[in-house]
Amino acid sequence: MEHSFKDLKERIRIKNNLISSIGVVVASGKDGEYYVAISPSFLVSGYGETEGAALEDFRYNMNVFVEDLNKVSLKEKVEYLQSLGFDNPDVIN
Repeated sequence: MEHSFKDLKERIRIKNNLISSIGVVVASGKDGEYYVAISPSFLVSGYGETEGAALEDFRYNMNVFVEDLNKVSLKEKVEYLQSLGFDNPDVIN
């Protein structure tokens, strides 16, 4: 089976000015003594002494990211997501 990076699709959906769902690619691995989990597209990461701890920390940090993004206006949300490379966030009003 052949894969390419164009097959990896990340998504973010905004419904009624709130983030309702996210599809994100997470890379994880060991960096020195710690494990790291990162989403390069969202600039969110987590780390821990085990891969599971790194992923748990990543999920926590991703929730903080969503909570913070939900505090700003729809225009600010879309502009920020576009600055991260999301050409057309899925907005449902």
